[in-house]
Amino acid sequence: MALARRFAPEPRTSLAAVVVVPVVVASLVALPGLRSALDELGDARETNLRLTTGQAQVQGGAVYGARTDFIDWVRARMRAGDSYHLPPIPGRQPAALRSAIRQWSTYQLTPHLLVGPGEADWLILYGRLPGAGFPTGSFGPPRKFDDGLYLLKRRDAG
Repeated sequence: MALARRFAPEPRTSLAAVVVVPVVVASLVALPGLRSALDELGDARETNLRLTTGQAQVQGGAVYGARTDFIDWVRARMRAGDSYHLPPIPGRQPAALRSAIRQWSTYQLTPHLLVGPGEADWLILYGRLPGAGFPTGSFGPPRKFDDGLYLLKRRDAG
């Protein structure tokens, strides 16, 4: 009987082996992936350190293909307190991508207020032609930045 107890595993020892073995195996498998992730983060950090403040501010939109130059141009024409309307961006790109560009654009135009078209001082047409699918009657003549990129000011806006 004493011999049987000597070779039979203790319940605590068995439980420890069941827990330790998977943890050790998982650690060995995860280490190469962790190393790769750390290398990628280091590379991204080095790239980001070389950006100017202006470049860093538009980097998020550039990743999605946003026309950062157009949004900068729009922002330069708006005065403090001006509001704007930016209709949903049409196109063949996936809806999530168009939505990301629109969201990034509204962030870049902060602190100007995004409002409905009836209240806006400015109408921003991103990927649209004036009068093509969006009413522009209460706005002045369109200012063209590039094909499909227009800015219109409300006629009665100061």
